[in-house]
Amino acid sequence: MARPSQKDAILDAALACFAEVGFAGTKIRSIAERAGVSQGALYRHFASKEELARALYADGMGWIAEALAHVVDGGGTATERLRAATVGAFGLYREHPSSFRFVLTWAPDFCSPGDVEPPLAILVRLVSDGQTRGEFVEGDATMLACLVMGCIVEPIVLATNAPGLVPDVLSDDSHDSAIADFVVAALARHGR
Repeated sequence: MARPSQKDAILDAALACFAEVGFAGTKIRSIAERAGVSQGALYRHFASKEELARALYADGMGWIAEALAHVVDGGGTATERLRAATVGAFGLYREHPSSFRFVLTWAPDFCSPGDVEPPLAILVRLVSDGQTRGEFVEGDATMLACLVMGCIVEPIVLATNAPGLVPDVLSDDSHDSAIADFVVAALARHGR
């Protein structure tokens, strides 16, 4: 009888390692130990640490982009969709914290979203739509989308890297609405 594949255990272990210490800080030995497999078994499934990272990045980018695009391309005003996208992003983080952190904060530059529209590009579309509708301030849509992304990612980075400095957004959703209010207020066109 053939042994069951350890591919899922290897992917889970690699994702946890990458999310904790980044790609550069992760050693193949650490992934293998965490997965409970030999380094040889790991290499039977993945030719390199880079191949592992690419597989995890493509998977994580896919589900994050799909969920974000669903909200951004949905109904409602640009302001309503911006609020829903901001709150929704924290919900995605809570569902898959390691994948979310790896894709949006630790992914190495050799990882490519491939055919998937990156979250930043999706937010640029939303900001541009809000500007066209007169809901959002004028300005470079990419820069404004970067500010939105920063309001989502930075609390996660701080909660992860400096526990106790900021509320733990992984276990506490009570700040989601306040962050969404801040993002909407920052982009709102006043005096329309």
